Amino acid sequence: MEKDCLRMVLFLLRENAMDYQKFRDEIVKKIRGYLPEEYAGWDMKVEFIRTRRGRREAVLIGSGEDGIAVPTLYIDMLYEWYQSCGSLEKTLRFAAEFYVSGMRYGRAMSECMRPEPREDGIIMTLINTERNRELLSDVPNRPCHDMSIIYRYMIPLPDRTFNAVTITNALAEREGLSEERLYELAMKNTPRMLPLYTENIGENINVLSNDRGIIGAAAMLYRESLANLSEMMESDLYVIPSSVHEIITLPVEDASADKLRKMIYEANRTVLEAGDMLSDTLYYYSREDKTMRPAL
Repeated sequence: MEKDCLRMVLFLLRENAMDYQKFRDEIVKKIRGYLPEEYAGWDMKVEFIRTRRGRREAVLIGSGEDGIAVPTLYIDMLYEWYQSCGSLEKTLRFAAEFYVSGMRYGRAMSECMRPEPREDGIIMTLINTERNRELLSDVPNRPCHDMSIIYRYMIPLPDRTFNAVTITNALAEREGLSEERLYELAMKNTPRMLPLYTENIGENINVLSNDRGIIGAAAMLYRESLANLSEMMESDLYVIPSSVHEIITLPVEDASADKLRKMIYEANRTVLEAGDMLSDTLYYYSREDKTMRPAL
């Protein structure tokens, strides 16, 4: 810890040392000039990505073609590198080499993979129904209260990330997969490929997701997750759909339903990005019946 603090102080004392925002702008402006010509016309965007370390800002460079895995350049990682070496030029070269190596690796992996969905790789994701009407018209789906289940083909990568290709109506028809079959496969595969992760964040308050921390709200559909938690708490549960990535549970006697509804509504409009919003509804899980419904 002391070495890290000393390194930071020495870095900030260097002449012309950039703060994070200026560094971010310079990376975005100059990174293309350090990449090979084949990537010159590729799209580039900067966005926040949810990871186990939290939301991280990243540069994404891609061809726009579905199914092509591209390396993620996390700006905080590059800034740490810049702090260590003190050179923007070296950092840009490092970023370009990291990206090109990642592309070569991804292409090599892709050549070993079947392009068509394999039944053992089909998973489910929960999304908000009203906000995704256009998408839902083009994909097999199943209503789940004010949410919808859609299906994806998951391709795990060695760094514990994964690609997830959304299964469209056309793809499902081509592969002869009915919605009923997709649901059956996803209910079996998702808990296996994205195991449940539970974290206690306060007295009797638990966050449920998967071990990747991404698209983890489907944990509320894992048949045993809420049942086991309610037994452990010896109580019925309120279930808060906090985002498409996770849910929050707490015993019903520990909170007011009206206050929780207000909290959900406000958080969906002031905290979450639009694409992460899952539901405005507070749910009630019955320990006795092992069923979930909107809370009264």
